[in-house]
Amino acid sequence: MSFETVVANIDAQLARLQETLTQCEAQLAVCDQTKQPFLEREIEALKVTQAKLEKSKQLATSAHMLRAKVEQPAPPPIQDHRIRNTIVILVLGIVAAFATLTLL
Repeated sequence: MSFETVVANIDAQLARLQETLTQCEAQLAVCDQTKQPFLEREIEALKVTQAKLEKSKQLATSAHMLRAKVEQPAPPPIQDHRIRNTIVILVLGIVAAFATLTLL
């Protein structure tokens, strides 16, 4: 399942949940005392579910970004020629020193 499909499904569930939550809150405003505790528990459960869906969406987004980051090719290593150049200069200096000593 693609990232876009997952996010679209979560968004659709959040929209349906928001509609249900709005309906329950409207019913709570006009209900009698006997239904009030039931509607309050229902609203609280819907809010918990909403928070979990939003967390799921955040996790899906984080996972997608992490996967995209991992799948990107690694940048080429930085080639630092200073060490190699230093070694070449040292070797040439040693060869020059031996050449000078043998000529003396």
